[in-house]
Amino acid sequence: MELRTELLQKQIQKLLLLPQMQQAMKILQLPIMELRGLLEKEIQENPFLEKVEESSDKEENSEDPFLKEVLALDDNWKDYFKAVQNTKEKHEEYRPQVSSPSPSLQESLLRQLNFCNISKTKKEIGEILIANIDENGYLKVSLEDVRGLLHVSEEEIKEVLKIIQSFDPPGVGARNLEECLLLQLKRKKKLEPLIEVVIKNYLGDIGGKNFSTLAKKLGVNEKTIRKIAEEISTLEPKPGREYFSQSPMYIIPDVSVKKTQKGYLITVNQEGIPPLRINSLYRKILEEGKNRKKEYEFLREKLKDAVWFLRNLNGRGELVRKVSEFIVDKQKEFFEKGPEHLKPLILKEVADALGVHISTISRITSRKYIETPRGVFPMKYFFSGQAPGREEISSTSLKEEIKKIIEKESSKKPLSDEKISQILRSKGFPIARRTVNKYREELGILPARMRRK
Repeated sequence: MELRTELLQKQIQKLLLLPQMQQAMKILQLPIMELRGLLEKEIQENPFLEKVEESSDKEENSEDPFLKEVLALDDNWKDYFKAVQNTKEKHEEYRPQVSSPSPSLQESLLRQLNFCNISKTKKEIGEILIANIDENGYLKVSLEDVRGLLHVSEEEIKEVLKIIQSFDPPGVGARNLEECLLLQLKRKKKLEPLIEVVIKNYLGDIGGKNFSTLAKKLGVNEKTIRKIAEEISTLEPKPGREYFSQSPMYIIPDVSVKKTQKGYLITVNQEGIPPLRINSLYRKILEEGKNRKKEYEFLREKLKDAVWFLRNLNGRGELVRKVSEFIVDKQKEFFEKGPEHLKPLILKEVADALGVHISTISRITSRKYIETPRGVFPMKYFFSGQAPGREEISSTSLKEEIKKIIEKESSKKPLSDEKISQILRSKGFPIARRTVNKYREELGILPARMRRK
């Protein structure tokens, strides 16, 4: 048998995102506060971008023949939404971006997700799960709601969640403190049966340092319990802590909805987002610098970047407005009567109506808030699956019903999950005790025995 070395040439298709595409997806996901910071950074780094002064006449850059010539160098901007939703650019040259501030927790998780060799559907599931992970690193949406949003099986969602829970930081994607701690111990290969029992059932005793009492309950010596407590103390209860901003974060709504005589007026918040245009001085320098190839190429790229930024910025604002209009139209009963009248609404419904991909809607509704006559709500609040047995009622409305029932209960004799289930069934909601238990936990409400005063 003869062994020999050969050099083979093989063509491989790869899905590589151009920096402009990466920027488009990032801008879609940014809330107004972070968008302001990005805008200031772009103005400082790109000489072609400048703010339009109030006294200046606005330039119609899209009609500028010189800009049309530059845009022709990269005609992809015409397919802005398709590019953002499909990201199917093949064999494109990848150009590294200039160093940027540390990524947020969600950006870090999305990068890790993009390295996973999984199907397109599972990536969509992953994007929605990540969009619903809070700054502490906890998943704040139920698997049932995700299933309602995407019409996929619960098994697929569980598979993707397991993948996300394997990402850094350890413990991310947990649904509660117990799961967060268990994930970290599993990663450290220190998850033993006794410590698992303690975390699942006796965290309160560990927190209260009731070591001797707990040792008797479990039939072990106190030293063993103390060792377990010491191990738990090394774990991070808030995995997203390392991504926390140093400055306090304030909720500033991206959209304002006000009731008028003609209906509801929807306004996209543009405060702190000044009108931008292409700097005419640098355009002139570029036109005159065609004989100096190196400088010309650099400036031409900067101009293309500036135009893409303007397109992406305008595209974000337009899409935020369209999604908000759809939400207000669909959820009119919420605005008129209150949260218990929320209707089921899934991301796919909005995506189909606007002709964009579901992941685009997931990004545009992520970390953004709507100011309404009934208060300020996350955009994601208006999306939920159907309540069990009631197609016209959303799971969010059902949670509101549970909250109201508990608010009216006697503090001396709080209602069990089974009793709440019976009350809901009498109101026409065929809901099981385990569903009440799940929704109550998602609302952050303690069980009956811990609500008793």
